[in-house]
Amino acid sequence: MKRLFQSTPQLPRFVFGIVLTSFLFFPSAASAQSPGNGQNGPQPERQVDLARDWLDRMARYFDENPELKETRSSGWKPYNRAKWFYEPRMEDEIPSLAAARWNAWREKTERARALAAQGKTSTANWFLVGPANMSGRILSLAFHPSDADIVYVGSASGGLWKSTDGGANWTTSTDELPSLSIGAVAVLPGNPDIVLIGTGEGTTAGAGDDGVGILKSTDGGQTWNTTSLVKSLTQGHGFHIMEANPVTGTIFAGANDGIYRSTDDGDTWTQIGFGGHYYDVKFHPTDSLTVYVAKGYSASGNNIKISTDDGVTWTKLGTGYPASNTVGKTKIDISRSNPDIIYANIVNSSNHETLGIYRSDDAGATWNNVYTGPNMTNAQGWYNLSLAVDPNDPDVVIAGGVSLYRSTNAGSTFAKTGEGFILGNETDVHWDHHVAVYEPGSNSNIWVGNDGGVWRSTNDGQTWSSRREGISSYQFYDIGVSQSDPQFALGGAQDNGIPGHETADQWFVSNLLADGFVCNIHPDNPDRVYAEWQFGNHVKSLDGGQTWDPAMIGITGSGAWLAPVSMDMNDPKQLFTSTSAGIFRTNNRMNQWTRVGNQTAIWIDASQASTDVVWTVNASGPWVSTDDGDSWAPAGPYGFATGAETKVAAHPTDVNTAFVTFSGYSATAKIAMTNDQGATWTNVTGDLPFQPVNTMIVDPNDTDAWYIGTDVGVWTSTNGGVNWTPYDTGLPNAVVTDLEIRTTFGKLAAGTYGRGLWETNLPTVPTDVATGNVERPLNLMLDPPYPNPVGRRATFRFAARYEGPVALEIFDIRGRRVEEVTQLSRGDGIIRNVTWEPGGIASGVYFARLTAGSETITRRVVFTR
Repeated sequence: MKRLFQSTPQLPRFVFGIVLTSFLFFPSAASAQSPGNGQNGPQPERQVDLARDWLDRMARYFDENPELKETRSSGWKPYNRAKWFYEPRMEDEIPSLAAARWNAWREKTERARALAAQGKTSTANWFLVGPANMSGRILSLAFHPSDADIVYVGSASGGLWKSTDGGANWTTSTDELPSLSIGAVAVLPGNPDIVLIGTGEGTTAGAGDDGVGILKSTDGGQTWNTTSLVKSLTQGHGFHIMEANPVTGTIFAGANDGIYRSTDDGDTWTQIGFGGHYYDVKFHPTDSLTVYVAKGYSASGNNIKISTDDGVTWTKLGTGYPASNTVGKTKIDISRSNPDIIYANIVNSSNHETLGIYRSDDAGATWNNVYTGPNMTNAQGWYNLSLAVDPNDPDVVIAGGVSLYRSTNAGSTFAKTGEGFILGNETDVHWDHHVAVYEPGSNSNIWVGNDGGVWRSTNDGQTWSSRREGISSYQFYDIGVSQSDPQFALGGAQDNGIPGHETADQWFVSNLLADGFVCNIHPDNPDRVYAEWQFGNHVKSLDGGQTWDPAMIGITGSGAWLAPVSMDMNDPKQLFTSTSAGIFRTNNRMNQWTRVGNQTAIWIDASQASTDVVWTVNASGPWVSTDDGDSWAPAGPYGFATGAETKVAAHPTDVNTAFVTFSGYSATAKIAMTNDQGATWTNVTGDLPFQPVNTMIVDPNDTDAWYIGTDVGVWTSTNGGVNWTPYDTGLPNAVVTDLEIRTTFGKLAAGTYGRGLWETNLPTVPTDVATGNVERPLNLMLDPPYPNPVGRRATFRFAARYEGPVALEIFDIRGRRVEEVTQLSRGDGIIRNVTWEPGGIASGVYFARLTAGSETITRRVVFTR
């Protein structure tokens, strides 16, 4: 077993050890099957072909059932989410996105290591803006076998999170792993310091679900090692479940290409079931050699199988069980108090609705559909499903689909529980359920994971309370930052609307219940903001995003899943967007839209250098307008091979210069630049490792400084794109979807798809008067007070990564401590703000000092009475 990564909280995040690269280049014999309409027949073997095949089948399914496109929770949303993520990245030359991303990640870490050896370190120092008080999508959950306060949850693309106090606080140590998608997690009962994670989401619609196999920790999740199941990544892996036998120690992992077994604490794995999705594994409570597995959405053998010899041989179960060709996703559970009773929550493989909840009273020999209630999964059961049986009362069942349900009569009838979720209400559970687990040793405490995080019930599922605070796993499509308020920001989030950051480490949520997308904030008035939800449904707000109103008057055509929106920063009442009908412009703050162009657009950027220049880009190339959008002209071709276009970025000070960024891992251009308004283009990819470039921005205060957000972090170039270097010290290895600059505050913000919003000082931040240079300690951030000079009160923004006390104090010019502003018991890396109200000190010059261990950072403060 090879040491792969280690993360030390008080040190800068860095990668130790050598990645096993020999696994990356050899094809696998296994063949995965993606869920969807029509699962029979031979399946493609390459991961990229599997994804393409799944998208094609789902597209046909929705074309054959067009009413589902207008139906809530029909699967239309998660399908489009997957399409948005995968389509730009799918290339014939690349057999596996997982392998390609791993290679790009490896090249990045090797380059960072080589630069560090030369004494060239990044000036970036990223800290978390959030959200940290609410969570994104949770896929998996596991407990310490004898201490239920120790719990692990796996997020869709934000890594593994651990709590040692029953969910009151959470930490993560997986930010540097090559995959932050945790489809499954298991804690070994015989040695709970051993934690295993199955990387990659088993459902294709995860979007961002690239997996690299199973990783192992022997110290409670602090450091991670490879196992033998980091195989050929021509297909990639996604996991649904992982469970360890509490008596024999045998471990089973259900994946999207079969089921795997380990008898040596997870070091080596053997595939014992070929093909298909294995969605669940359960052990008999009193017979240590008996184990059940559930398979669905596969070409054959969709059923429950039993082994009575710890997984060596298997037998199909089930008189009365549904026919194999009707069985989709399936979750099972066994009554601990009466192990003969087994339940199965089964999805119909054709329409993805609830096929039934089947019960066996004879250990699986015969089955009956006991369910007569409503369709729990609507038409997206391939995406969300869960099941748990009360350990003490086999008639009490918790079942999850779109909503969460509870039965007290053996599954005959179900009633919704925790229903009525409104963003910000922590007692009602979010929608779209993926996992449900009772605490070990408890008959009443149950946890559930869904698209909004984790919730816990202490009364057998009757009432709920959130345990998601501290799990920073929001999947942002886009972010917006204020140019006039150093704290205010918005983000468009997967299934969590448009959350906003206003004060301290707390984010607020609004009445927008959807996937949120592009956000624009008025540069001078942060109360006036604009956003959208899926398919180009535009909204506006006059209270900083607390409430939203529709803003669609004049728009025709249909919007894309992520519709482009650009604000003219020189004239903020003017914005541009695109639908299938063309380009639209508003000159009156979204009160009325007018069509001004016939072309469609993937992205739009109104130039800051001139209110007359606007750029758009689509799959045919870039377009430019030099008369404020009244007329448009093609601005291509590029003259060299590219991937799929992702964005166009206008230069902030030069009206003739713009950039187009491209997706894909193949050897094609990732960044193109024109300096003559599109007459000619130059490939400025330089020495950037081949990877999707999702976004780009140029620093208006230093136009030689270019920044790009990619699938493996942030990169920068200061020599016109000839050379690119990683710019992600402190930043998790999450997909970066958007970059924004707070020009007046010298900050670069990054929106990630799985780890929320992050921020770093730019090299152009004003020199600190007190020291004569810009202090850049590795694990501290302290902004000058706002305002400065300070009157009755001022606000400090600060952050620290340190496993110990952190103090912010005020000193006079003689170095004497005069006041303590605040003190924390530990530094968690989250940017916070604190208000300072000076006491009985005289007017004059002071110094604010943030201290954590041996590191300090100081800012000059002027106080006037």
